[in-house]
Formats: sequence, C-alpha cells, structure tokens
Amino acid sequence: MEEPNITTNNYESMVEDCNSLFEGIFISRQAKIETYYAIGERIKQEQPDGEVKELVHGVAQATGRAVRTLYYAVKFYQYVVDNHETLEDFLNSVDEGKNISWNKIKKNYLELLTDEGIKENKKYTLNQALNMMQEKCDHDENEGGRQLIEWFKENHLNN
Repeated sequence: MEEPNITTNNYESMVEDCNSLFEGIFISRQAKIETYYAIGERIKQEQPDGEVKELVHGVAQATGRAVRTLYYAVKFYQYVVDNHETLEDFLNSVDEGKNISWNKIKKNYLELLTDEGIKENKKYTLNQALNMMQEKCDHDENEGGRQLIEWFKENHLNN
C-alpha cells in the first residue's frame, strides 16, 4: 500500500503517536482477560473439585455481576488450566494475536453457557437446521410446519 501524500511536517510523528495510543486498546483488552482469568481462578479456589453453581450465583448477587459472566470466567480459567501451561501460554497461542478480546475468547474458545450451566457449542448448516426442524415437525405431527420447511427448501436452497 502506498503511503498517502500528506503535506504536514509532523505526519510521521502523528502516526507514531496514533500507534502508541492504539496500543492502549490492546493493553485494556489484556487487562480484562487477565481479570476474568483471576476471577475464575479465585472462584475455583473455593470449590476446586466441586460444582460452582451455588457459589457463582452468590458471588454474582453480592457483586452485582451477571451469573453468566462469572460462569464464563470460571470456564475460561478451567480451559487455560486444562489446555495450557499458563495464561501467557494461552495468549501466545491464539490465532488472533494481540487482537484477542474477552468476547472472542467466549465465542471461539469456550462452550456456550446457559443460566443452568454449560451448553454444548454446536454449529449447524442451514440444511442441517432445517432437517432437525423437519424431524421435530414430524414428531409433533405439525403438517403446517413441515409444509413451510419444504417450501423454504424448494425455493431458497440450492440442492
């Protein structure tokens, strides 16, 4: 990519300043990740081998944080412990590099969570999802649902 033709005397200095300021974004993301890791670690210290559901609900209520957030923190801590030597090892291994964020960790490395606990993270193609819906309609004898799914497949899917 060609460098733009900028007529300011301080262009290179300004670019360096902007890059330094952008570094603050990476630092804040890293701090957030480290914080959630530490929260997960602290909760697991109290229940190292046990179920953390009751503990997570209590901490959530006492701190005003979402139950789901605390479950993710515990899950993240456990993921790192189970798959990496250290948190730093995990951070160095991710494809996102410095662009890793808490949201990307939840989406790409942890299973989806429900309020009741952990739900398996499965992704389906549209065709697979439609087939599952069709099976449900067949089971429930829902003729209208079956017809709608068939119509959608015929008119919107390239088989």
